Amino acid sequence: MLNIPRPTQGEYAEKPKVSKTPAIIATATSGVLLALTAAAYWRFDSLANSAASDGGFLMGDFDKRFQRDQERIERTHRWMKISLGMFATTVISSAVTGYLWSRHDNPGPSVGLEPTNSGVMFQFYRPLYH
Repeated sequence: MLNIPRPTQGEYAEKPKVSKTPAIIATATSGVLLALTAAAYWRFDSLANSAASDGGFLMGDFDKRFQRDQERIERTHRWMKISLGMFATTVISSAVTGYLWSRHDNPGPSVGLEPTNSGVMFQFYRPLYH
């Protein structure tokens, strides 16, 4: 026979009220960071691909061409670092946003089976919040 104790009304605790404002602000921040990450990556990609579309050069312009290529490489590396940093920041911000929204979850009852020496024990767990 299963003996499942049922808590009385006095055994329940009131779930503390949590403001949704930080979660909403974090969601907006994550959205802005995602847009900025996409813009930084687009800039990096356009700089990286601009070398392929660059036209030829005239004889005698080796120094100018070399200087231009070096500047393009430096800009490309700078935007690559910016886009990677923005990506990492977006991932962290999204994790914080998920945590802030998870504080509003209301866990439901759970059921479990545990093996014992004499068979199986049935457990029913009900959260203390309602």
